[in-house]
Amino acid sequence: MRLNYRVLWIENDSGWAESIREELEEIISNFGLESDITNMSSGEKDFCYNGYDLILMDLALANNETGDVLISKIRSLEIFTDIVFYSASGIAAVKEKASSMNLEGVYFADRNQFSFTKKIREVINASVRRVQDLVNLRGVVMAEVSELDSLMETIVLKHFSSKDTLKEFHKHVSSDREKSIKKLLIADVKCGKMCHISWKDHSIDEFIKQTDSSQKARAIKLIVDQLSSNNEVFKKYTKVNFYEEYYSAIISVRNNLAHCVEIENEEGTVVLKTRNGNVVYGDAEIVEVRKIIQHYHSLFNRILETMPRI
Repeated sequence: MRLNYRVLWIENDSGWAESIREELEEIISNFGLESDITNMSSGEKDFCYNGYDLILMDLALANNETGDVLISKIRSLEIFTDIVFYSASGIAAVKEKASSMNLEGVYFADRNQFSFTKKIREVINASVRRVQDLVNLRGVVMAEVSELDSLMETIVLKHFSSKDTLKEFHKHVSSDREKSIKKLLIADVKCGKMCHISWKDHSIDEFIKQTDSSQKARAIKLIVDQLSSNNEVFKKYTKVNFYEEYYSAIISVRNNLAHCVEIENEEGTVVLKTRNGNVVYGDAEIVEVRKIIQHYHSLFNRILETMPRI
């Protein structure tokens, strides 16, 4: 599953749908996912119904169309997305329509706001749990960390735009790499590891692309610290150590998941456990991982929007 949850909502009364849209978005957000909701009043010719995580279907649609007929069409296209089928006439009415059309994989609800949103929460919970396994979570985290890396690259390239600032980047960000290399050297009687590493004259974009996630995060900390004196948006990020927080929240989690195994706990629930047993990821922790990734996506985009033109 991606970190966005796509909903196709086919509802004749746009005002009613809009009145509970915010609650639906909050339900999705509570699973650590970003909502992506498409609204339609009836079926559309040649519309691609595939690619959605959930379809909400009213019985009475625009243009004298009915939801049961449209669901039948969707199923005939071999699209088996979860569908919540509902009506102001109540659950019995939609169940009868579904039965007469032999519709499968359909959940039923009425238009009462409380019961309607309760049903949606239950269906989303079930669909998220189906894909919330070790392999999927690893794939999501690896892909999203790569995207975060790309956003950090963009920020760094925008800030360090000249050779002079590139030298500053070398000095503040790459010193840890030099220290790591020196640890691997065998001390010579004459130099005693007092050698100095000369960096190859890369262009800034070449050099940034060769740095790892940790070094990119160090660069973001440097940038935020430098810009905070003249920018209120950045000031709040200097109250904590950005690098340490990012390493703990993202890089460390990625490294943990790379070495996790599935186990069954005492309650009979499958969880993810690091090989040393120090960290365990259950449903709650997995949701939190998604929320943290969403947070840093938003943060990096905000930084890009706020950065002065250089």
